[in-house]
Amino acid sequence: MAANAVIEIKACKTAAQEEGIADKEMLKLVADITQRKVIGYDDIYGPWPHGQEYIIHPDGTVTKGVKHLPYEGSWEQWFQNLRTNKDKKKEKIQGMIDSLPRTTTRMDRLP
Repeated sequence: MAANAVIEIKACKTAAQEEGIADKEMLKLVADITQRKVIGYDDIYGPWPHGQEYIIHPDGTVTKGVKHLPYEGSWEQWFQNLRTNKDKKKEKIQGMIDSLPRTTTRMDRLP
Protein backbone atom coordinates (compact mmCIF):
# COMPACT_ATOMS: atom_id res chain seq x y z
CA MET A 1 0.00 0.00 0.00
CA ALA A 2 1.32 3.43 -0.89
CA ALA A 3 2.59 5.54 2.00
CA ASN A 4 0.04 8.28 1.30
CA ALA A 5 -2.90 5.94 0.67
CA VAL A 6 -6.30 6.82 2.12
CA ILE A 7 -8.95 4.23 2.93
CA GLU A 8 -12.50 5.35 2.10
CA ILE A 9 -15.21 3.11 3.49
CA LYS A 10 -18.12 3.44 1.08
CA ALA A 11 -20.86 2.11 3.32
CA CYS A 12 -23.84 3.66 5.06
CA LYS A 13 -23.42 5.42 8.38
CA THR A 14 -19.89 4.23 9.14
CA ALA A 15 -19.25 7.41 11.14
CA ALA A 16 -22.69 7.71 12.73
CA GLN A 17 -22.93 7.64 16.52
CA GLU A 18 -24.66 4.44 17.58
CA GLU A 19 -25.97 3.67 21.04
CA GLY A 20 -23.50 1.67 23.10
CA ILE A 21 -20.64 2.08 20.61
CA ALA A 22 -17.79 4.55 21.10
CA ASP A 23 -17.80 7.44 18.62
CA LYS A 24 -16.36 6.31 15.26
CA GLU A 25 -14.68 3.37 16.99
CA MET A 26 -14.58 1.08 13.94
CA LEU A 27 -13.01 3.78 11.78
CA LYS A 28 -10.44 4.54 14.50
CA LEU A 29 -9.52 0.84 14.68
CA VAL A 30 -9.01 0.62 10.91
CA ALA A 31 -6.86 3.76 10.97
CA ASP A 32 -4.80 2.43 13.87
CA ILE A 33 -4.27 -1.04 12.35
CA THR A 34 -3.44 0.20 8.84
CA GLN A 35 -1.68 3.42 9.89
CA ARG A 36 -3.57 5.22 7.13
CA LYS A 37 -6.21 7.94 7.03
CA VAL A 38 -9.72 6.50 6.95
CA ILE A 39 -12.78 8.29 5.56
CA GLY A 40 -16.33 7.48 6.65
CA TYR A 41 -19.76 9.11 6.47
CA ASP A 42 -22.56 9.65 8.99
CA ASP A 43 -25.43 9.19 6.51
CA ILE A 44 -26.51 6.88 3.69
CA TYR A 45 -23.86 6.09 1.07
CA GLY A 46 -25.44 5.42 -2.28
CA PRO A 47 -24.89 5.96 -5.06
CA TRP A 48 -22.53 8.57 -3.59
CA PRO A 49 -21.93 9.96 -0.11
CA HIS A 50 -24.50 11.88 1.90
CA GLY A 51 -24.02 13.74 5.17
CA GLN A 52 -20.83 14.70 6.94
CA GLU A 53 -17.53 13.17 5.85
CA TYR A 54 -15.13 12.33 8.69
CA ILE A 55 -11.40 11.76 8.30
CA ILE A 56 -9.81 9.64 11.00
CA HIS A 57 -6.04 9.85 11.30
CA PRO A 58 -3.79 7.00 12.51
CA ASP A 59 -3.18 8.83 15.81
CA GLY A 60 -6.95 8.74 16.51
CA THR A 61 -7.75 12.37 15.78
CA VAL A 62 -10.92 13.07 13.85
CA THR A 63 -11.43 15.94 11.42
CA LYS A 64 -14.50 16.89 9.43
CA GLY A 65 -14.23 16.77 5.67
CA VAL A 66 -16.79 17.70 3.03
CA LYS A 67 -20.40 18.20 4.09
CA HIS A 68 -22.56 16.47 1.45
CA LEU A 69 -26.30 16.92 1.01
CA PRO A 70 -28.37 14.69 3.33
CA TYR A 71 -30.04 11.52 2.04
CA GLU A 72 -33.36 12.59 3.55
CA GLY A 73 -35.24 14.44 0.82
CA SER A 74 -32.76 13.55 -1.93
CA TRP A 75 -33.76 12.28 -5.35
CA GLU A 76 -32.11 8.96 -4.47
CA GLN A 77 -34.56 8.56 -1.59
CA TRP A 78 -37.44 9.59 -3.87
CA PHE A 79 -36.53 6.85 -6.38
CA GLN A 80 -36.13 4.29 -3.58
CA ASN A 81 -39.59 5.18 -2.25
CA LEU A 82 -41.05 5.06 -5.76
CA ARG A 83 -39.71 1.53 -6.25
CA THR A 84 -40.90 0.45 -2.81
CA ASN A 85 -44.38 1.89 -3.38
CA LYS A 86 -44.58 0.19 -6.80
CA ASP A 87 -43.80 -3.16 -5.18
CA LYS A 88 -46.45 -2.55 -2.49
CA LYS A 89 -49.04 -1.74 -5.17
CA LYS A 90 -48.18 -4.95 -7.03
CA GLU A 91 -48.61 -6.94 -3.81
CA LYS A 92 -51.96 -5.25 -3.11
CA ILE A 93 -53.28 -5.98 -6.62
CA GLN A 94 -52.08 -9.58 -6.42
CA GLY A 95 -53.83 -9.93 -3.06
CA MET A 96 -57.06 -8.62 -4.58
CA ILE A 97 -56.77 -11.07 -7.47
CA ASP A 98 -56.07 -13.95 -5.10
CA SER A 99 -59.14 -13.08 -3.01
CA LEU A 100 -61.53 -13.24 -5.99
CA PRO A 101 -63.80 -16.30 -6.01
CA ARG A 102 -62.66 -18.96 -8.41
CA THR A 103 -65.07 -19.81 -11.21
CA THR A 104 -65.19 -22.98 -13.17
CA THR A 105 -64.52 -23.06 -16.87
CA ARG A 106 -66.83 -24.64 -19.42
CA MET A 107 -64.52 -27.62 -19.66
CA ASP A 108 -64.96 -28.25 -15.95
CA ARG A 109 -68.72 -28.51 -16.40
CA LEU A 110 -68.62 -31.12 -19.14
CA PRO A 111 -69.59 -34.69 -18.09
